Amino acid sequence: MTACNECNDPVDVVIRSSDGQLHGTHSKNLEMYSGGFPPASLADPDQINTIELTETSEIITLMLGYVHNQRYPESDKIEFEVFKQLAEAVEKYQIYAAMEACRLHMKHAAPLHSLDALAWATRHDYMEIADLAAPQTLGLTLEKVKPVIGPAIVSWISFREPYIQAVQEIPKNLPKFPHHIGTGPCQWTSYSPLPILSILSELADNLQRMLTINIWGKEKVRSASNKCNYCGTSPIDVWLDQLAEKTKSFPTFSAAHHGGNTGA
Repeated sequence: MTACNECNDPVDVVIRSSDGQLHGTHSKNLEMYSGGFPPASLADPDQINTIELTETSEIITLMLGYVHNQRYPESDKIEFEVFKQLAEAVEKYQIYAAMEACRLHMKHAAPLHSLDALAWATRHDYMEIADLAAPQTLGLTLEKVKPVIGPAIVSWISFREPYIQAVQEIPKNLPKFPHHIGTGPCQWTSYSPLPILSILSELADNLQRMLTINIWGKEKVRSASNKCNYCGTSPIDVWLDQLAEKTKSFPTFSAAHHGGNTGA
């Protein structure tokens, strides 16, 4: 059995993990630091009480590190696949200090682990994290997202829809290329179809690219042709800036989630 390190309090509770390991702890600590275990007054003082949990020994060891008056585990040094299990467990057993530590670390991890962060945030109503993570999932397929976020898929579809519509409307609202000065057709009129088709192809492959279309789109256009000799600039730059600005008016994931009332 794993005993409490640097702790002289008697063990009166043993937690059995899903992989059969035993962990000694204290009913008063579980009551003081969490809201998901029975109060100490219900523990039998004449025997060691055993609790069986569905978490592995690794997760329970980390979790119990938050129910003692000691320095807590450093969540940012935990491998993410382990961390996300810990984040679920501390929410399940309402281990308050760990809940806040995991919230902060999940917020930090959201850009890199966007789909897992989105799923966790929607389950536990951390909408700030959901709003950070959701835009990073726009390039994922419905088939990949649905099994991970479950019922919140309805909100995700609603969140994604304005981006899809914006891309579909691009061919209907192509920029005009009049001269600023001079006469004759602007050189951009002949050069523009190729880079625009290339931009549409990029968006078809990854909808998330819509968020930064004014950055990578300009690079793509410049690599395809030169500026107009008369205008000295690219009218398409303004158009790309307008497309990027338009996305800022789209509803956040949290707005779609609460507006859709998915119950997730």
